[in-house]
Amino acid sequence: MTDASLAVIEREVLTWPGITKEPGRFNSVSFTVGRREIGHVHRNGVADLPFPRAVHDELIANGRARPHQAGVAGVVSVWLDTPDKIDEAIALFRLNYDRATDRNGKSTMDHAAEYAQRERKTVMSQARQEQDANAAIIAEFRANKGEVKAPYDDPPPMLLLHTVGRRSGQEHIVPMRGMPAGEAFYVFGSAHGKPTQPDWYYNLVANPDLTIERGTESLTIRATEVTGEERDRIFARQAARFPIFAEYERRLERTIPVIRLDPRPA
Repeated sequence: MTDASLAVIEREVLTWPGITKEPGRFNSVSFTVGRREIGHVHRNGVADLPFPRAVHDELIANGRARPHQAGVAGVVSVWLDTPDKIDEAIALFRLNYDRATDRNGKSTMDHAAEYAQRERKTVMSQARQEQDANAAIIAEFRANKGEVKAPYDDPPPMLLLHTVGRRSGQEHIVPMRGMPAGEAFYVFGSAHGKPTQPDWYYNLVANPDLTIERGTESLTIRATEVTGEERDRIFARQAARFPIFAEYERRLERTIPVIRLDPRPA
């Protein structure tokens, strides 16, 4: 997409009350109203816009948009390769803008506040569910000397990572299966395919010295993020054994972190 095409979209979208723009990920420009993103435009010539499932499916069925270029659920893409496609992208931005503003006579700020409240409740609910699931795994781990059942044969060893919160300073116990590498282990920040990096990843980056439980042992560990060709090689081994990781990498815009856990003297 040329800068002129982006300028056409910006010139229209930025006239709508409450709209702001900011740099987005992967060389994109993101448009928001309140705290809600209504879509973003990549400089490779693609506009991505989030919609509810029913609207998403209808737009694709009617040929107004395509499935997201990287396979992200609930997001459609429009290739900005002709003037009519640029007009279509503007129309979809407007559709999303109208969904986000002035419904039932409410102001943009009222809607943004409601949206933020719903988001907080959703995040809190998901966090509680994850905590409950982790607590069950931790209990099974400790009751069975480090063994935790898996829905497949020959699972990797389960580890309990004792991380330190980068903001709170509090200990968090994260159950995770690790890929053995001699005395070390690799762990992967897939977050079960979520679009954001897991909290434990940021905690390990901030506080790389930690303790892990392996079987009935407690080990002192130094965590190091693996990057570049080494990261790709290790991740490819994991994805070859567990194809779901290949699927995660295919559809996620973020890079899934690979962390090496090396024993260190107590």
